Amino acid sequence: MSDKEVKCPWCGAVGVPTSLITQKEPGDVVQRYCGACKQIIASYLLSAGNFFPKIRVFENKYVGGDE
Repeated sequence: MSDKEVKCPWCGAVGVPTSLITQKEPGDVVQRYCGACKQIIASYLLSAGNFFPKIRVFENKYVGGDE
C-alpha cells in the first residue's frame, strides 16, 4: 500500500509519512512519522490490516484550547 499525503497534526506540514516497523510484546507495530517534524502520526499493530479507508478525519475548528 502506498501512503497518501497527509497533514501532520503537530506541525501542519503536508507530506507522505515515513514508516518504521518494530517488534513489541503484542506483535509487530507500525509507527508512521511526519517527514518534517519527526513526530508520531499513527501507531498500530501490523496484523490490524488495511483499516485506513474506514478512518474518518476530524479537524479542530478552534486553535488554542477549548472554546
